[in-house]
Amino acid sequence: MQGSASNDGDYTIGSVGANSTTITDPSPSGNLVDEAVGESITVYQIPKEDSSPSESSHVNLNRMLSLACVDYVKAMIADLTGDIQKKEYYMREFWKKIGDNASNKRKIFMTFPVSPFAVR
Repeated sequence: MQGSASNDGDYTIGSVGANSTTITDPSPSGNLVDEAVGESITVYQIPKEDSSPSESSHVNLNRMLSLACVDYVKAMIADLTGDIQKKEYYMREFWKKIGDNASNKRKIFMTFPVSPFAVR
C-alpha cells in the first residue's frame, strides 16, 4: 500500500466480505492506524513466489515479453541444432522486443508556451 499517511507498507489480505476487507499487518507492532476519510491510497499486488515451479506454473508477462520469450526459445533451439545464422536472427528479434517493451513504459510529455495571439 502506498500513499497512506501512516500505513505505507506490505500487508496480507485476510478475508474479503460484501462490505469489508480484513488486512493483516505483518510488522512487529501489528497496529494499523486509522486514516482520515478521503485519503487516497494505491494498492499493488505482490505476486506470491512459487517455491517449486513446475510445468503448470504461470509466469505473468505482457504480450510483448511473451513474444520475446518465444524468440529466445527459438534461438536456443537453433543453437542446439547448430544453425548460428537462425540463432542470431532470433536473438536480434528477442532484444528488439525487449527494447520495445521498455520504450512503451516511458511516458514523454511535451509542453509549448501559448502565444497570446494564438487562435483557439
